[in-house]
Amino acid sequence: MLIVYHVLMVKQMQGEINMSIDYQLDILEEVVIKLHDLARIVERELGVGALSQDLRNSADRLSEVIHETL
Repeated sequence: MLIVYHVLMVKQMQGEINMSIDYQLDILEEVVIKLHDLARIVERELGVGALSQDLRNSADRLSEVIHETL
């Protein structure tokens, strides 16, 4: 009985860890979108240039890291 309880507790903890990782990945994906939004604002206000390209490159790199994690 104690072993069954222990196994159930471990499975619950694993589920919570997986949920936490999924939540963190969701947040990071939102950051990717926000970086692209920010790049668009910079382009609209200042024009296309190094800053907007740096923002887009950062967003793209973060997206790659997220997908490598999956």
